[in-house]
Amino acid sequence: MVPDLYAAVNHLVDPLSMSTGRMIPKGVTVHYTADGSAQGAIKALRAEGLGYHIIIDRAGAIYQTCYFSHSVAHAGVAKWNNRSPNREHIAVALVSWGAVAKKGDEFVAWTGAPIQASQVARRPGNLSNSLYHWHIATPQQEASLTMFLRWCILKGISHKDICGHDEAAIPAGRKADPGGVLSKLMAELRDEVSQKPGC
Repeated sequence: MVPDLYAAVNHLVDPLSMSTGRMIPKGVTVHYTADGSAQGAIKALRAEGLGYHIIIDRAGAIYQTCYFSHSVAHAGVAKWNNRSPNREHIAVALVSWGAVAKKGDEFVAWTGAPIQASQVARRPGNLSNSLYHWHIATPQQEASLTMFLRWCILKGISHKDICGHDEAAIPAGRKADPGGVLSKLMAELRDEVSQKPGC
């Protein structure tokens, strides 16, 4: 059974403010925040009545913003393995702007915020072979995500119940999240965490 708090959390932030009710977590959905900081993402989520349980900042620090015994609205219309991510999944998001635009020699987020070229890679998305520019996750973020997913597996969640938002969204193709933010596909990440359950 998944306890309310993640053992390696760095910041616990008002852990019931994003709750939409009680739940028993049966899976995990991976997102990016479409924001440049954990604090900015938390502010935007609260304003929109949405939430993530875990937000991983660019340095790999982990913010827990909801107890795992409570659901949050994070996936819209979605289903994964016949479950509703909104009602039965832990939502984890990496601080990233996601897909970004190239303007001349510069890269900008959807808000117009500039992004350093060293933080951008051109690669396909999780479910698409088309190439886009992505505000890529840092090695520290990916390490924290992997550690968290392994912890979830140790607490009873099957690696088969870990998905990207883009994989669960209905209709198919509605979301490109986490897209190409991660250095590996979600299928590869599931396989990795299933083979290395220790953390």
